[in-house]
Amino acid sequence: MLEKKRKISVRQLMIISILTIYAPSARYLPTQVAGDAKQAGWLSPLIAFLIYMIVLYASSRLFNKCKHKSYAEILNIITSKYIGKLLLGFYIVWVTYYIIWYVRFYGETLVTMVYANVNINIFIIIILILVSIIIKSGIVVIGRMSEVIFLIVTLATACILSLLIPNIKIDSLTPISTLDTLPILKGSLRTIINITLPFLYFFNQDWSRTNDFLKEGFKAGVYILILQTLIVIASIGNLGHVLTARSSLSFWITVKQIDLLGFMSGFESLLLSVWLLADFILIAILIYSALNMFKSFFNLKDFEPFVNIYLVIIYLLSLIIVKSIWELSELSDAITLYISFFYATSPVLIFVVGKIRKKV
Repeated sequence: MLEKKRKISVRQLMIISILTIYAPSARYLPTQVAGDAKQAGWLSPLIAFLIYMIVLYASSRLFNKCKHKSYAEILNIITSKYIGKLLLGFYIVWVTYYIIWYVRFYGETLVTMVYANVNINIFIIIILILVSIIIKSGIVVIGRMSEVIFLIVTLATACILSLLIPNIKIDSLTPISTLDTLPILKGSLRTIINITLPFLYFFNQDWSRTNDFLKEGFKAGVYILILQTLIVIASIGNLGHVLTARSSLSFWITVKQIDLLGFMSGFESLLLSVWLLADFILIAILIYSALNMFKSFFNLKDFEPFVNIYLVIIYLLSLIIVKSIWELSELSDAITLYISFFYATSPVLIFVVGKIRKKV
């Protein structure tokens, strides 16, 4: 029924949400929270989960009140057409920046870890061509593919974590005191940005609005909480917070140290494989969301004629804005932290405005 309407279920939506969070969490979350909260960094995902539930609840109330409306239309209804368009314009700039960041990081990951002598442009072009194909195939195809990739990612990650956890040093994760409260909160800012990234998908209308939204969202949030906590614990618990904070890809380094029975190693290749699969879904869904934002902003009937044009723009900007993985990290720290936190939690603000104006 949903496939005939070219829609995905709430369950598929939450699976997509988990996959969009996986790659950022595994790639740089341990480094970031260890730098902010040191040995207490593994508690940051818990704070982020609480914020996630607040954003999820606010989003649920908005969509229950404005059924069959995209988030862009809800912005117009609650704020006004002019302010709604202005906010949507800011969202387009923000999500475009994120796409550029992740596309470049995708290419840098392959060049840094596997293909050192290959031009990064080749990988960027390949991923954008694949994304173009899957977006034109429709959201139903993305939803089905996400279910398969989710299973692969879950099994691979469970295997890796099961080998890392026995080697954790408890001394590296303690002590925890009240003095760690502010560092944990600071570390949670980055985690919140990651965990609320999927809410950008709400600018689309092609998902089923059912009463299972909160229930499925809660289950996805618990999955993400456990995943992020274990990844951070595995990294800090094996490397210590100092080395974790100084390593740009600390979880990758941790996985490289796995040596099973003295001869089985190379599990970092498994991690890289699931990273790239999750990256593909992340980039595809961000671009799909951005195109829907353009569709709403310019009142278009369909965004498909503009897919290739937008992807060419993304390709050119990914080459101009950043040149290396170090610039990517610096740009992330310099620009995105507080701005991204505002955008990530904005459904709560819109819900409050809607309550004040008696629109919700």
